[in-house]
Amino acid sequence: MLPSLHMRRLFFLNILVLLSLALPTFSFSKAIPFKPAPVAPAGDQPVTITADVMTFNQATSEYLAQGNVEIIQGSQTLKADRVKYNLNTQDADAAGKVLLIQGEDSLASDAMKLNLGTQMGTVTNATIFMKEMNYRITGKEIERTGPDSYHISDGIITTCNGDRPDWRITGKDIKVKLSGNAVIRDATFQVKNVPLAYFPIAAYPMVTERQSGFLIPKFNFSSGSGAEFNTAYYWAISPRTDSTIYLDLATKKGVGEGLEYRYLINPDSKGKFYLYHTTESSKYFHHEYDDPLDRDNERLYANYEGEYYFSPTFYTKALYNYVSDREVYKDYSEEIKRSESLAGRTSLRSREKDESLIFLTKNWDNYSLTTDLDYYRNLLGSNDKTLQRLPQIVLSGRRQSILGSPAFLSFESSYNTLWREVGQKGERFDLHPTLSLPFNFNNYVKFNAAVGLREVSYVGLNRENFDKNRTLFDVHAALSTNLIRVFSFPGTEIEKIRHSIEPEIAYIYIPDRDQEELPGFDPLNDFNKQNTVVYSVTNRFTARVLNPDGSYSERELGFFKVGQGYNISKPVGKSLPDKDEEEYHDFTDVFSELRFTLHPLVYCKSQIGYNPYENNLSYYNILVNLEDQRGDYFNIGYRYVREAIEGLHFRSKVKLSSAWDGFYEIRRNEFYHTDLESIYGLDYNAQCWGLKFYYRERPAQEGRKAENKFALIFTLTGLGEIASFSGSMD
Repeated sequence: MLPSLHMRRLFFLNILVLLSLALPTFSFSKAIPFKPAPVAPAGDQPVTITADVMTFNQATSEYLAQGNVEIIQGSQTLKADRVKYNLNTQDADAAGKVLLIQGEDSLASDAMKLNLGTQMGTVTNATIFMKEMNYRITGKEIERTGPDSYHISDGIITTCNGDRPDWRITGKDIKVKLSGNAVIRDATFQVKNVPLAYFPIAAYPMVTERQSGFLIPKFNFSSGSGAEFNTAYYWAISPRTDSTIYLDLATKKGVGEGLEYRYLINPDSKGKFYLYHTTESSKYFHHEYDDPLDRDNERLYANYEGEYYFSPTFYTKALYNYVSDREVYKDYSEEIKRSESLAGRTSLRSREKDESLIFLTKNWDNYSLTTDLDYYRNLLGSNDKTLQRLPQIVLSGRRQSILGSPAFLSFESSYNTLWREVGQKGERFDLHPTLSLPFNFNNYVKFNAAVGLREVSYVGLNRENFDKNRTLFDVHAALSTNLIRVFSFPGTEIEKIRHSIEPEIAYIYIPDRDQEELPGFDPLNDFNKQNTVVYSVTNRFTARVLNPDGSYSERELGFFKVGQGYNISKPVGKSLPDKDEEEYHDFTDVFSELRFTLHPLVYCKSQIGYNPYENNLSYYNILVNLEDQRGDYFNIGYRYVREAIEGLHFRSKVKLSSAWDGFYEIRRNEFYHTDLESIYGLDYNAQCWGLKFYYRERPAQEGRKAENKFALIFTLTGLGEIASFSGSMD
């Protein structure tokens, strides 16, 4: 829920390093998710000592252990060639290849004086290693002032391996709080031991605790926006609340402000609010947009997402979205994606509508009741005719046996207030009980027949010539079987493969009735004639796989379904394709769905519709993803609907060497033969630092001029992005 991934790496090198070395002090922070309270310290737990030779002095209560000494207390272990340990005071005096291990972290030194109860002591010529982010801290003398705090003289901090690290931070005096920051005096940033920047005092994040502070600043440049400076401040308000404040400054574009507030009541009840506002300068506004559409200089985005559980079966959830104009998602997608929201997890540039809702749900063993207010905003055109449900109440009952008989009863019922600015308004009551009779013949053949009765009533219609109610029934039946065969492959990673063949025949019947006088609200009103048989065959391939730890798991290898429908009588309304009367045929398109994962790194999925009369494809959606052990991948998605939609999305990354990756992404509208976006880039990843360069092209669209953008991002492991530069060319 809490801070997004780009907040989790806070900086040591302020951008002022690039501008001036005169800054006397600076600090930074790291946004970390909420954590439970720590466990009891190791000093409260018993001590176990083993060694090649060990003696005990009763007068002083001291053990003298020599040779392969190991002292274990809770999660910490002390190893050395020689240790003197006082049983009463818990003081340990160790020498010779001293190693103190706590979980996945360690402290190695020539000599150590440590109290195992208080965790305090001193070590000489020592190195602290923290596995998370590969932190390495060395010092001539390190004083352990607490379980997770140190004072270091003549120290070095880095996340690089080796005696000559690619980068390091040195300091005459360093105070380290593993749950907070490292405060460094006389700090020097070095690359290959060559000093590049000096700070009298600096702070360095040590990963584990949420800390308030400035996040990594970013610099951009474009001919339209001018020079840009983007910064943010992370505020750890309390153990269960935090916030991020954004400030974007651009010499030509103007000023943008953002605020995100997050809270956690309990693991199931949480929420967040995100607001972004900018006032574009008149010069920028008229330069950037060929057609302003419904844009204005004032641009605003607001989002709230939250949920609260009164109990596991009684809860409320809310989602609110507001945009000042329909183009905000396209023009400010990067600013909106700063927040881990629903908008940030979807394709902003292709959003067709916004939804805001609040609902309250109560579940029982056999029933469910939901009340909600649901509001939609059309992002493609006028919102006057968009149908809103304010409110909607839905009561549903799960299938239950009738007095212990083979017959079952279920139902769906709802009440809707249907409203819009322009068009039909009114209220609707809907009740749809269904009686079903399932049969299972010795687990070989399954048959289920169901009859439903639907009663719909309308109130408050603003046209008097509409019918006020409607009663119809529907019939559904399905006959299926399941043929299974298991193939064994002893001694291999895939121990068994189960192949099942599932043929099915389904029947749907809805009687004919003239519904021209019914109000045209939504698909629920198109309860139209249908008399159709659908036959299909499904093939499933499931593997029992041996895991590296010796356990077994199931993995789907393949799924293939093919079928077709036959209209016994001609359907009407939504059941009839958009074709002229003379183009109607009894048989529907042949439909198929395919998924296969022959290897965990190879995945394919497709949906295809084939017209047997015209001998062509009516539609298809294809997704193919290929990966390898090196990290190369190719991902291609293609969507096609005859005479309506044809689009391509391709993403790839190729490992050029052990450190260099090349990546490429393109989105195309094949229906209009135009590119929507192209991205080319190189990514360099060393052991403890990285460099990324990319170039992005976007053609003119949605009233905005074409934009070509480039970016260069420099990162240090453990610090995140310490320098970012990008620009654009119109």
